[in-house]
Amino acid sequence: RAADELQQAQLALVENVQREDLNAIDRAAAYHTLINELGLTQTDLSTRIGEDRSVISNHLRLLELPADVQALVRDGTLSLGHAKVIAGVTDSTDQSRLAKLVVGQSLSVRNLERVIATPGEAASREPAAPPSAHVRSVEVALSKQLGLRVQLKTGSAKSKGKLVIHYKSLDEFDTLVSRLGATLED
Repeated sequence: RAADELQQAQLALVENVQREDLNAIDRAAAYHTLINELGLTQTDLSTRIGEDRSVISNHLRLLELPADVQALVRDGTLSLGHAKVIAGVTDSTDQSRLAKLVVGQSLSVRNLERVIATPGEAASREPAAPPSAHVRSVEVALSKQLGLRVQLKTGSAKSKGKLVIHYKSLDEFDTLVSRLGATLED
């Protein structure tokens, strides 16, 4: 295919953007280059490369992240989903802190969204300590009694916490309700 140098550069950029193995930051940089060199809008670019405009927009937002967060995305430590959520936070210091929190606690995207939604609570929490031997023995005893997996989660104040009973089906749930002696109104 005959093309002048500018067209060749444009074709090479488009081809690189469409490669599967590009990380999100490199893809964002390529989108940015295409938009600037060709004088395109995001909509024009989306038409040319066959991507949704929202995909292009989300990638371009990643270029506004601090360099340390971009590095985590580039090396695959932080997923595109995490990066998009972090990009929604305006303060770059908070963005870096959240990225470190995600990596340090292996947070899912949903959990990261919860951390952002409840700023004072979960963001400042340290990773949970393993349960004490006493808590563990209570969990085992309750699990045997109920026939279901049980977790005790103690709060920062030792007098508060949560009891979580896991069930895998509605039959197990009905059995649990029966064992607890609860009556359900129809």
